[in-house]
Amino acid sequence: MTSHSQDAMSDATSMEPTERFSERVGHFMRHRPNYPEAALEHLETHDVLGVGTDVAEMGSGTGIFSEQLIGHGCEVWALEPNSPMRSVAEATLETRALFHSIAAEAEETPLEDDSVELVAAAQAFHWFDLEATREEWRRILAPPHRVALLWALRRTEGDAFHEDLEAFLRRHGIDYAETVERIESRIEELPMFFGGEEGDAFQHETFDDHQTLDFEAFEGLLLSYSYVPLPGDEGYEAMAEDLEELFQTHEEDGEVQLEYDTELYFGTIG
Repeated sequence: MTSHSQDAMSDATSMEPTERFSERVGHFMRHRPNYPEAALEHLETHDVLGVGTDVAEMGSGTGIFSEQLIGHGCEVWALEPNSPMRSVAEATLETRALFHSIAAEAEETPLEDDSVELVAAAQAFHWFDLEATREEWRRILAPPHRVALLWALRRTEGDAFHEDLEAFLRRHGIDYAETVERIESRIEELPMFFGGEEGDAFQHETFDDHQTLDFEAFEGLLLSYSYVPLPGDEGYEAMAEDLEELFQTHEEDGEVQLEYDTELYFGTIG
């Protein structure tokens, strides 16, 4: 694979997955991109979601994907164990009648048997326990047990900017390589999760996306990555100095353009 996720752990040895973004919620809310509308339209075209679809979104974070699902007429039960992130989603979406916030993890939910038509996870599935998640989702999903998984994967090669950014993150990231390996391994396990091979049990599509960022937005985006040191952390000063140099080297008219491959996997679990 030539793309890497935005997500990772902020502490390689002690931070629980559900705690990773507690100190990064503001950066996450302001600077993480939406998912490509083409991906949701593709799911609509294949009758996976649409107006009136009951969706459980697992690891829903600050509500980025929840809001997009609601925009397509879905009723969303957003399950997020991290209180700071969940609070942002609630503050943003509390007036939306189709939004329901639940404090729960993907492996154990309060949802009733056969109560939703689709389970979705955006940028989160690699943190779940595979077997426990499959069992729980199988329980709460009504037949035919539809699941949609998305990852927004940052391109790591193809031009000097993306290659230099990749080198920067490998140099300064706390456990960046381990997180990349976790995501790639989880994607390789999808045939096991769906119970069949790609093209049979599940489908895979890739959608181009990008962000155009000035320095403040670029810095904020990187600080939303939980493997990047925050102010006060060991290594932050060296990271911040290299970040300014990276931006100045590659900016055009005060901006850089970050390219993504958004990977969509959808199918049914038997």
